[in-house]
Amino acid sequence: NMIIRPLGPRNYALLLILTSFCFQFSKSQTSSNKTTHPEYFLKTELFQTRKYNKMVRPKIDPNTPMRLNVSVSIVQLVDLSVKDEKIEIMTWMYMHWFDEYLTWNPKDYGNITETVVSAEEMWKPDFYLYNSVHQTKWNARVNTPMKLSHNGKVHWSSPATFAASCNANSEFYPFDSQNCSLWFATWTHTANLLDAYNLEDNATTSYY
Repeated sequence: NMIIRPLGPRNYALLLILTSFCFQFSKSQTSSNKTTHPEYFLKTELFQTRKYNKMVRPKIDPNTPMRLNVSVSIVQLVDLSVKDEKIEIMTWMYMHWFDEYLTWNPKDYGNITETVVSAEEMWKPDFYLYNSVHQTKWNARVNTPMKLSHNGKVHWSSPATFAASCNANSEFYPFDSQNCSLWFATWTHTANLLDAYNLEDNATTSYY
């Protein structure tokens, strides 16, 4: 037979002490691990505890536009066909924006002010080349890692190869010059949701 006896005052006190000790031990252990492995706890907080959803535009107020800054650097001219009126170039593409769901106080995480995050985990703008000549290659970017700052600023730079239509003029061939444009825009967002800005008036050639 099982006999259940009520706890006396001394047993209650002992139980409270043990519970308090376990809580304090757990709290101090978490604090110690947070100090020892701050980046691990930071990313756990950002992407798991907060239940980050990369499918959602990272703007707390859904009625305000999000600014996307873009610039392109030409690395190599792969091909320019006057006959087919197309140009193929290798580029470095730079973007930055603010993700309002991914901010933190550096003092809480070992004074970490920035970290590197896989592009697969993050929200990314649906930014495409509209005058692409390849129906299946509207966005030929490599998913390189992103740099995330504590204020939510995201830096993304990656190589990309584009083939675009170009209205070539061969009137003065072989002394002609061509002016080719790349038309980039978001695929699904209107300007009141995602507003893209050129950081440069023209593509830069610093790596060319």
